[in-house]
Amino acid sequence: MFLKRRSFLITSFMLLAMLISTFGSAFAATGPSISSIYTYPPDTAEQVTGAVSQLLRGDGEVHLQFNTNGLEPGGAYTLWIVAFNNPGACSGGGAGVCTGDDLFNAAAEVSAFWGAGQVIDNQGGVGNFQLTIEEGVTPGQVLFGSGMLDAQDAEIHWILEFHGQASDDPDILYDQLNLFFGGCNPTCVDVQFAVHKP
Repeated sequence: MFLKRRSFLITSFMLLAMLISTFGSAFAATGPSISSIYTYPPDTAEQVTGAVSQLLRGDGEVHLQFNTNGLEPGGAYTLWIVAFNNPGACSGGGAGVCTGDDLFNAAAEVSAFWGAGQVIDNQGGVGNFQLTIEEGVTPGQVLFGSGMLDAQDAEIHWILEFHGQASDDPDILYDQLNLFFGGCNPTCVDVQFAVHKP
């Protein structure tokens, strides 16, 4: 009995070590990029107290955690990704500084697309979004561009959009959680953002 238990534990630890090794090599080198989250629009932005965005760059993919607060209980939100695939070509905020003025800068190879949707189901207005984005793969609606093309060197901006109170109609709720300016109740507005430079 003891030998069987010892063999099982050794096998379990070996499998765990393999998983850690695999995961560790996929998300190598740099460790997470940590950014503050700010209110929208950028020209009057204020830091959201206690909110933080983390981006972990891996082999062909990035992993995001966007943990924020100050949201509307019962509200429907979408998180949008803007990937500047060639940030060195940005010029909106000066040489190599990416801003909204670079959205249609062809040299910056920009793409904007849906990342996640969520109804805030707590009274504290806390929202926690997690997602993984692979190079060249867009998980939902694409506004323009071909997605994130370089996990290591793309500059990533996240924009949180508020669609109003979540609808009881499942079709409208789907639009609120998946489409840009979808199911606005009564209006849609960008409320927060974060920036992760390469």
